[in-house]
Amino acid sequence: MPCYLFERRCQCAALIYILVLREGQGDKLIERTPLEIKGRNALKVTYSTISIGEPEEIHRAYLIDDGEGRFYFIKFIIEKKGLDGLSTFASEAEEAVKSITFN
Repeated sequence: MPCYLFERRCQCAALIYILVLREGQGDKLIERTPLEIKGRNALKVTYSTISIGEPEEIHRAYLIDDGEGRFYFIKFIIEKKGLDGLSTFASEAEEAVKSITFN
């Protein structure tokens, strides 16, 4: 898939839809950073969600272009009040994304 199609699919309006963000309920897109992972176009996204009666959750997602009109989508939580050990998990998830291999 040409790079411009991946970039178009990863614009803010599309990301809000893909990530199922409810802006009217306080969810928000925090960071959108284009990058390259293993020679492929990718996008790192940080966003927050709020559920009724729950503390705010901060998530990270990676969208990695597969070059054939689709993309790999990896997401995980990186911060939520009261979740012990989450920073260790988030760190391990980041390392897993960096070590991904494609066939």
